[in-house]
Amino acid sequence: CVGNYGVNTLTGDCLICSDTKCNKCTNNYQICTECINGYGVETGICKICKSANCLQCPNSINFCTACKSGFILNNGTCLACYDNLCLACPY
Repeated sequence: CVGNYGVNTLTGDCLICSDTKCNKCTNNYQICTECINGYGVETGICKICKSANCLQCPNSINFCTACKSGFILNNGTCLACYDNLCLACPY
């Protein structure tokens, strides 16, 4: 199976991932392994990243790895840039 489709382990058919926030569930359509931006995988389910303004938290919903524009990553959280006109800011 490819894309956001995974195997139905009972029939062997490819089915769309059961989690609507899931991008990848190759081995089992009910177990997500990669989520859309803003969500992270927790026990096979996509859950929203805990840090506000987080774009990616693939390994843990508690630890951000990329922030939305105008925010800077600092120890797994996203901090607002001090200048409202910046797209990225060095702290």
